[in-house]
Order: sequence, then structure tokens, then C-alpha cells
Amino acid sequence: MTRLVCALWLLSFLLAAPHARADCDQCQDLCQLMDVYLERDMGAFIWQQYAASTPPPLRSLLPANVTETQSMEAQGLKEFNAWTTIRRLPCVPPPPPPGAAAPSGATTILSTNGLHPSCTIYYGTEPIDFPGVRDRFERSMHCKAVSDATIAHEEVHRDHCLKGFATNPALAPIELDRPENVAESEYQAWTQEQRVLEAAIRDILAKKGCGWDPTPRQRKDPSSLPSVTQMKDMQRRAWEAATELYPIP
Repeated sequence: MTRLVCALWLLSFLLAAPHARADCDQCQDLCQLMDVYLERDMGAFIWQQYAASTPPPLRSLLPANVTETQSMEAQGLKEFNAWTTIRRLPCVPPPPPPGAAAPSGATTILSTNGLHPSCTIYYGTEPIDFPGVRDRFERSMHCKAVSDATIAHEEVHRDHCLKGFATNPALAPIELDRPENVAESEYQAWTQEQRVLEAAIRDILAKKGCGWDPTPRQRKDPSSLPSVTQMKDMQRRAWEAATELYPIP
């Protein structure tokens, strides 16, 4: 993913959850995590429209100017931004716990050199596999669940890149640059982000409980997640409990 596209989509999380803790593993973090999960769901939907795995009769036609990676990503960004103008995040960020400082926000983001045989993931200008680099990225995101999901996203791009160059080094830059293959990689990457975020949400519910009372339908479906309304209610009660434990003077 290009740095511009990744920067704008990561910014949506930083704006939605300005007081998220480093671990993001408490009941009061559930609703913000659901916000990010829902954004990834829309991103996956946008990219699936153009992805190589979508049968041609069902695949959306691209504008004539979309011919390679950069223009394909610009098209996806355009559609995502159009959606954000009408979408309202269901979870209003609560006030920070007493003594908690708001994060400064990420100043650099992740990108994958997906048209080069190295297929390197970068945090800013540094490979994320260099000592200490991943740790700095995780701290910049102020939420390990989201930083893990973001890294998993880029690892999908890296895997596609490595597979392409392993299969045919000469043709890989051409094949990886085709719009339908760019969209396919993005579709799979956004879907993988969803899986990581879903696992983080389930982990919080399993360990903390959070007062979730599943509906009869949810009890029958082991893959179900709380609804947005349930998430908002659980988060509200969690913050109320935190305020009782640590009352504001």
C-alpha cells in the first residue's frame, strides 16, 4: 500500500480513539476497536469490487485512467473517502482515565515495496524488521490490537510480492502492477486486518466478560460479535466503572 493511502486510513483510527492505551485490551476499548473493524469491512468491500478473484461479470469496471498500482490505490482511496463523508463512527471516544495523556499521533506509517524483489515493509524509511523498528511503530499507534492488524495487512502485501517474484522474477513487476491484482492484494489485506481485530475483540470478551449478554441468535452462532449497540453499552458501563474506581477530583 502506498504511504499516502495508508497514512489517511491509519489517521481515521487515531482520530476515532485519541486516548487508546498501548494494549487496547480492556472493556472500554471494545467500541473503538469495533469502529476500526467496521472501517476494515468497508475497505474490503471496496477492493473486492475490483479484485482478480471476483468473477468478471460481477467485477466493477474501472475508469480508463486506472492502469497500475498508484492509480488503483487512488481509486480505492477516493471511494473510501466518499464513504467517510456519510459514515458516522458509532463510538464517541470517552474521556481519558485520570492521569492518562492523549497520544501525539503517528508521524509515519507502514508501506510495502511491493514491486521490488525485496518486498520490504517499511516504517517511514526503516525496514520494520530492523531491531526496535516494530516496537516504535506499535508505540506510535497507542493500541497493540490495531498495530498488529496493520502489520498483518502489510504482511499480506509482502507475501503476494514474494510469491510473485518467486514464480516469475521477470514478469512479477508487471503482474503485481495490474489493477485487478493490486485490488486483490488490498482485498485480502483488509480482510486479514478484520480477522486480527475480531480476534482481539473476542479475546477481551473471553477474558473480561464486559457484561455482554448475547441474544439467542448470537448464542447459536459461535462466530457472532456484539452489535454496535451492545458494544456502546459495554463501553459506557466500563468507563463508568473506571470513573468510580478512579474518581476525578
